[in-house]
Amino acid sequence: MAGETWRSLYQVAKEATYGVPLAATRQLLGTGDLTRTQAAHIVKVNTGTSDNVRGIKNRAVQAGGKFTQPLDADEIIELFLGCVAGGVVPTTALGASTWVFKPSPTIDSQTWEWLDGYNGWQESGVYVDTLKFTWASTADGDAMVEATLFGKDRIQNTITPSLTTRTPIWMEGWETSVYVDPIGGTPGTTQFLTAISGTLTVTRKLGRKYFAANTQAIGAITQGEFDLTGDVLFEANTAYLAEYADWLAATQRLFRFNFGGNGAVIGTSALKRTIQLDIPCGYTAQDLSGSDAGTRVAKATLQYVYSPTLASSFVATVINSRPTAYV
Repeated sequence: MAGETWRSLYQVAKEATYGVPLAATRQLLGTGDLTRTQAAHIVKVNTGTSDNVRGIKNRAVQAGGKFTQPLDADEIIELFLGCVAGGVVPTTALGASTWVFKPSPTIDSQTWEWLDGYNGWQESGVYVDTLKFTWASTADGDAMVEATLFGKDRIQNTITPSLTTRTPIWMEGWETSVYVDPIGGTPGTTQFLTAISGTLTVTRKLGRKYFAANTQAIGAITQGEFDLTGDVLFEANTAYLAEYADWLAATQRLFRFNFGGNGAVIGTSALKRTIQLDIPCGYTAQDLSGSDAGTRVAKATLQYVYSPTLASSFVATVINSRPTAYV
């Protein structure tokens, strides 16, 4: 019967004009939903009776949603374009494409489509407000990304038919490598061999602006300050003591989180599918109260800082076989 959750489907297109929907051009591989809320204004008046609710009206529209997928160098491009920097064009050579994303105030406005099992939905004016990365090197550990969507409006609409489907090439938690270097150094130089798990959250702090125009719709979406925070769980061994000392001395560090790189070579290049996140940061906390598999562990909390050496506060490098986005 119709309505089974396995029928769910997600698709995306890049908008030419913010909030003007376009037919989807690429299927997305993940799980989630598109949401639409309107606060209810419940009107009560004094009537001499206890049943005094005399009206309900809807207020302004808030559209959004969540979308989660296993980390995949082919599939993450549209999420970075909607959150970190829009209009990125990769360099290509020998069949491999290298995409580089640095925080920009210009991010892609997107149209998302969702088949919920029964009905099709279309959400226009979609940006990605947050990207949350989680990874764990445990026996059954995942490497995942969750996107928080921030849209203009969602309507019931037939989804675009017959877009190409694909098989994901995802990354497992054990395929993660962590590197820690001085903030002015070269990212990816010194591998920290006893990191265990972590989270990283990129935030654009989007806001909704409404105008007195006799409409419940959003007038504009505003951007707040870029932010990136996270935590890393370290084995609390002798190697970790150097990071503890850096926290005490407020010494800034340069992290690289390298996901993947164990698959087949792309084209005739020497490159493999990889996602690299380079984060100049400082420690804001160290917590030694935890344990993992019977040993003492330390959770280090990170806050990004701008790096003149990188000329950025965050660099995401994605290597895949895609020469263009949204197709």
